[in-house]
Formats: sequence, C-alpha cells, structure tokens
Amino acid sequence: MALSKATHLIQTIAPIVSSDNNNHLEDPLLSLHKSTIESSLKLKWVGYLSSTGVYGDHGGEWVNECSELRCTDSKSMARVSAEHAWRRCLAQLNSRLDIFRCGGIYGPDRNLLRI
Repeated sequence: MALSKATHLIQTIAPIVSSDNNNHLEDPLLSLHKSTIESSLKLKWVGYLSSTGVYGDHGGEWVNECSELRCTDSKSMARVSAEHAWRRCLAQLNSRLDIFRCGGIYGPDRNLLRI
C-alpha cells in the first residue's frame, strides 16, 4: 500500500459529524488506516487542514494558535476531535504534525467566481 511507504502526508478530508450531533467521529483517514499509519517507519511529517472555526467566539478579540478553543458547533467540534486524534496517533512515532487552521474559504458566496 502506498500509504505505508509515504514520508509526508497532507490530510484534507473533513471529519465526519454524526447525525445526532453528539458523537463526533474521528478523522476518516485515521478511521480507515490508523494501524498502517501507526506502524509506518517512514512517515516523517503530517499536515492536517483544520479550520479557524475551532476557536469559536472570542468576542471580536484576536486569536492565535495558543488561543482557547471555544467552538460549539458540531463541525468545529469534530475538527477539534480530529486534531486530537492525529496528535495521539503521531505521539508514538517520530513524526511531526503541523495543523493548518484555514479561514472560512468554502461555502456560499465565498468564491470569487460567484459560482
């Protein structure tokens, strides 16, 4: 499997949110391939694309990567769960994890082409 030979990985798949909004599932890639990733001897770096939504409402104050995560919506809470899952998974490996919390670039009226 190609994943077992990877040295670098960028995870862009959004986490799955359950229909009852109470059970936030782990990242889909980890759900399917966690054992392969955990047994990898070659994996050096993982980049995980998350969202600034994990910061939640800070009342207009500036936030940075050290800010408290105050999200209350199910999608952002699922992102936080996935971030923690990646940290736990890679803690036992000698692999670096960088989390990129991208701003709201997707959704209605957020496309310069107005498609």
